[in-house]
Amino acid sequence: MAARKTVKKPSGIKDDGLPNAYWRRFKERLDAYADTPTSDWKEEHFLGHIIKRYKDMMGVDFALSYSGPPTKCKEIYCIRRMLLALGTEDGNTIKKYIDFVFDTIIIPQKGTISSIAYFFTATFVMKFKQALRKQNRITRATELPDDVLSVAQNLSLDVKTYGDLAFAKIAIDDDPENKDLEVYFRLFMELKQVGFDESVLSSLEG
Repeated sequence: MAARKTVKKPSGIKDDGLPNAYWRRFKERLDAYADTPTSDWKEEHFLGHIIKRYKDMMGVDFALSYSGPPTKCKEIYCIRRMLLALGTEDGNTIKKYIDFVFDTIIIPQKGTISSIAYFFTATFVMKFKQALRKQNRITRATELPDDVLSVAQNLSLDVKTYGDLAFAKIAIDDDPENKDLEVYFRLFMELKQVGFDESVLSSLEG
């Protein structure tokens, strides 16, 4: 008669089958991830968001490994690999990536996730970066950010898009002695003070 194989218990599980104190606290932190502003998210918050989206989609909890210390577990290792692949630690961008993978890949394709390693798949990262680049593309019709609009409004100027601003820049560059354009000179002086990069106006699309 063949000997029965004993299943090795994960180190994060106690003899009674429940998570130890370290893993229990870790899971509590993951569950409370949304209490932290997205811009301040770190590794555990990203993992918490993935687990929440998984549960919303599947109706059950994601099965954690419960192996080793939580801060060195394979799930956190996978999150670190994901951050390296994305090349950023910006919380808002990384949340967008996680949502992008769920909303454009997993859910439409009825995909399944057996490991957090799914999220550093090179093709997914590439697709996200392409989508982000397209989304962030500045054209002549792109509306100016609020701080730039505020400067223009304070000078009673009807400047709303990057195209409007580019036209004004061309006008003052072509006729720098024109007194009628003094308000536009002042506009660009004040924009420089709020950190606006004029060079973007020379490479507008559309």
